[in-house]
Amino acid sequence: MQASYPTSRKWARYRVDIPVCLVTQKTPRIATCEGRGSELNGGGLTVDAAMDLALDEQVAVEFTPPCSGEPVIFRCFVRNRNGNRYGLEFITENDSDYIKTGELQEGLAQLGEFSAPKL
Repeated sequence: MQASYPTSRKWARYRVDIPVCLVTQKTPRIATCEGRGSELNGGGLTVDAAMDLALDEQVAVEFTPPCSGEPVIFRCFVRNRNGNRYGLEFITENDSDYIKTGELQEGLAQLGEFSAPKL
């Protein structure tokens, strides 16, 4: 794992290569798709997935962070798109969401101390 983009972002981004599962409600059914996460921080994740998602669409993403052995599920908004690469923003609306993102931020910060230097 490698920290990058240390400029004026709220959180440092960490380059990762992790499997993810996206879940979205596509009326009248639920659609799922496996993909890869490539950049992660306490506010979101970049995902490559062969799924057609619209900007501002809500999805769930499940993955195991590199700082944990346990999978997590985050509710997200699709904030940007470039082909099949999506920028997902974690939704933080309640205490559980804030706790989960806080734990992720803490875990990434601890790993950052022992990972490759920031770019």
